[in-house]
Amino acid sequence: MKFVLKYIYGNKIKSFLVSFSFLICIMIIIISSSLVETISNLENLQREYQNTPYNVIIKNAKNRQYEAIKDNKEVKALGLESFIGSSVDKKYLYQVVGTNSDNLLSTSMFIKGGLFKKENDVILEKWTLDYLGLKPNINQKLKISYKNESGKIVNEECNICGIIHDTPTKKNIGVKTIYKNIKDSKSNDLSIKLEYKRGTRLFSVLDRYQSQYRIEKNNISINASSPEEVSEILSSDLDINNIIKSSIFSLLCILIVFSIINMSIRDRINLYSLIKAMGAKKQFIFKSIFYELLILYMISIPIGLFIGNLFTKIIVKKLRFTNTGNIYIHNKIANLSLIINYKQIFADLTILLLFILVLSYIIYRKIKRIDIISGMNDEYDVKKNNRFTKNIYLNYLIKDASIIITMVITMSMLSSYYLMIGFNAYMSREEEKMMVWDMYAYSDIKVAATDKDLNKSISKSEYEELSKIKGIRSIDYSRFIPGKIIYQDKWKINDAYFSNINENSKDEYWKEYFGINEITKKKLIKASVRAYNDESFIRLAEFKTSGSFDIKKLKEANNAIVVVPKTDDNNFKNLPDGKNVVDIKLGDDIEVMTPKDSLIDMSYYDLNDDLSKYTITKFKVVGIAYGTYFENARERTNPTLNIIITDKKFSNIYKIKDFRNFNIYAKDNYDIDKLYSEIDKVFLGRKNIVTRNIRSELNQINQINSRKKIFNAAVIVSLLMAILFSAINSTSSLYEVNKNDISIIKKIGASKKKIYKCLILEWIFISLILIFTTFLISKLSQYLIYYNKGIYYEGIQNIYDYKNLICISMVNSLPILFILLRRTKKME
Repeated sequence: MKFVLKYIYGNKIKSFLVSFSFLICIMIIIISSSLVETISNLENLQREYQNTPYNVIIKNAKNRQYEAIKDNKEVKALGLESFIGSSVDKKYLYQVVGTNSDNLLSTSMFIKGGLFKKENDVILEKWTLDYLGLKPNINQKLKISYKNESGKIVNEECNICGIIHDTPTKKNIGVKTIYKNIKDSKSNDLSIKLEYKRGTRLFSVLDRYQSQYRIEKNNISINASSPEEVSEILSSDLDINNIIKSSIFSLLCILIVFSIINMSIRDRINLYSLIKAMGAKKQFIFKSIFYELLILYMISIPIGLFIGNLFTKIIVKKLRFTNTGNIYIHNKIANLSLIINYKQIFADLTILLLFILVLSYIIYRKIKRIDIISGMNDEYDVKKNNRFTKNIYLNYLIKDASIIITMVITMSMLSSYYLMIGFNAYMSREEEKMMVWDMYAYSDIKVAATDKDLNKSISKSEYEELSKIKGIRSIDYSRFIPGKIIYQDKWKINDAYFSNINENSKDEYWKEYFGINEITKKKLIKASVRAYNDESFIRLAEFKTSGSFDIKKLKEANNAIVVVPKTDDNNFKNLPDGKNVVDIKLGDDIEVMTPKDSLIDMSYYDLNDDLSKYTITKFKVVGIAYGTYFENARERTNPTLNIIITDKKFSNIYKIKDFRNFNIYAKDNYDIDKLYSEIDKVFLGRKNIVTRNIRSELNQINQINSRKKIFNAAVIVSLLMAILFSAINSTSSLYEVNKNDISIIKKIGASKKKIYKCLILEWIFISLILIFTTFLISKLSQYLIYYNKGIYYEGIQNIYDYKNLICISMVNSLPILFILLRRTKKME
């Protein structure tokens, strides 16, 4: 042991470099087991909160099926829900639902009170309580009136036994709900919601349930909020993802340590050959190597943990300035803070310790194989080593090729992981954009007429009443009339896209989107004509594909903008990117068939409707957009073509006076929840109107995202530091190996210019291999993540960040050049 301590003390630089490599490894371990896991946890919680934690939903289930499933050991949580009735109240719109406690509290938590005790007990969400004009107190009476499944009107006086936090799945679609105990529900049809333990193969569950419990295919579906959950095959006790992550990071740490120690292998061979010559036993050599590495490792652990702990405290301090509201999962406040997985850290440190033992044996075997005379000879024989080439510069590189390659692989793995963190951050940003796209979340509050009867919309008097509310800054609006576009043979159409949406909609009330009218034999595309106010066209310009969106031009003649959905080869839904599903060109004339009468019957949805009930209007395409500014609700025209014209032009052509959508913007600093409540009151008693507080929904999501961004930034900073230190450490070690060789090259007559040429050639060689290896590993990793996780189904493009590659390559290569030149200049 004394010999080892003297060796460490006598070789301070080499010992420091080895110890520092351990320090980098410990930092990486803390990053992998804390920050990365925290980001993953936040993403999962956000998905569960927005979509419920349930994996499988069974609709129209019977009691016998519930009894068969409830005792399944794979099931972690089971929610039950049954529809009891919808209100016939003249003033308030709500639904009455039977529920068990698990379903009720899956994404909520009690504010006051508790579960049902009596038959007439009901539980309400806070926003429903406000909507009904009630005080937030329990044990108050509530009279409800609803029509049950059999069509009977039921009047009840209920007792409010509990108040819960708003559930996003109900609130986000504007459905006010009064919850009753499912035991008191007389409905024969249940909705069974199942959350499974890790280790359950969800697709096999679907197949088994269909055959074993006679559940129809269209009544059972996966409610996975991400493609990862669909293929979830994790053990209930051991997270295979963590094992994989642990293995990758351990391998990375092993390479970092090995690359540093491997660079000093010649000095070690020289030293231990001398010790062998002095009579040292083989066991002494092995123990000395092991004790040296163990001491340096043990010194690094507390320092690494201290730095890691300090770094995480800074992050937690930063989080205090991030105002994040609580989210609730299964009647508990979800953990949105930093997760430190001590078990994972301990496991990784243990793996690294085992590697030290293996590495000690590898070095010992290497020394053992070399005879004492050869091992003690530290002179660099230029002639002997020149057997590959007479070019001394190339020979200089060939000599250290194995050392350089080990160093490059280590640094490129670090760099690739940095690029993957960047790719994950890019995916998170794109998912946020897709969420806004899917929600039509472009304003503070949305109001939409949602009845499938297209005659029931928002009146002018309601619009005027809204305009009087003080907190509203502006109201954008849209009016609507359904239509059918006469297909032109010159247009190319995406047959796969329309075949898919036809197949999925043929049994619904809105039926097919593209087909042939059997009477006239004309090809028709279901569509709509919409009126936008002037301000809405400014917003619509954000979805511009081509052409002019100038309001003056749109007011001329019959000029119009046509919204043509886009999609890609992996999808059958409209996306912000892709190819147009119909190749309509600027300047095309479009013939649209719209109902002659102001009242529209349900036959409109059928492409085989009597076309004599329609009138044809021709519009000239001056602009093409890929998306609409207003949400398409029950009219279901979002997946197809929409023609947008000015409000005045719409009034001149059509008899429709009512509004279909409002996008409302609040005044600055006005309480958005108060404004939402005031808007909601305007539509009391209107059962086909849904209001949504978009700002409030996005605030909750954005607050969670702000935490994710902080953790992501922390991971990136940590990795950049690790990469930078690894580059400096590795280059310093490489220099320590090569300084004797540089001296020898100088002795045989190489000029200062030639020495620097050697160094620059080495730097170019290392940099090129490093860039290529980083690109190869990161590109392959990105490909595997993109396709294995099924991200391409979400419409997110697989874009490789070449700018980030260049930046991280510079972070790697510039310190290498700087240290090589600076150390050589010092040596002179």
